[in-house]
Amino acid sequence: MIAAIYGVLHGPQGPVFVDQIYPQSFAALIFWTASAAAIYYYWLGSVSSRYNTLFHWAMALVAAVTASVITVLGVGRFAYGEWDLDAPLIILAIIQALYAALLFAVISLFVKQWSPQARCTPWRRWWIAY
Repeated sequence: MIAAIYGVLHGPQGPVFVDQIYPQSFAALIFWTASAAAIYYYWLGSVSSRYNTLFHWAMALVAAVTASVITVLGVGRFAYGEWDLDAPLIILAIIQALYAALLFAVISLFVKQWSPQARCTPWRRWWIAY
């Protein structure tokens, strides 16, 4: 299933990608995006209301994307035994960045309503009548 998720944009790859790189990259994707969202909405959101701006949300998004991309490159290094930054690994890092941004936005939709002070960041609750 994980190979199918990455294979949508990455195309068919060898067994190193399917057996070693994809599973660890997917785990890093879930971990970093969920951690960045939790830190933004629950830790920064409980500290002060001055952090519930679009700028700080974008910084958390950039942190999640950056950590996910670095993890893909590191996993590729350990899978190959050297820094082999060839085209398939760089393309996978770009795909990981896209998936991390999308997942962070989706997680934001669901967890922001339980945040102490960042309930309307980055989107207002337009579906709820006030």
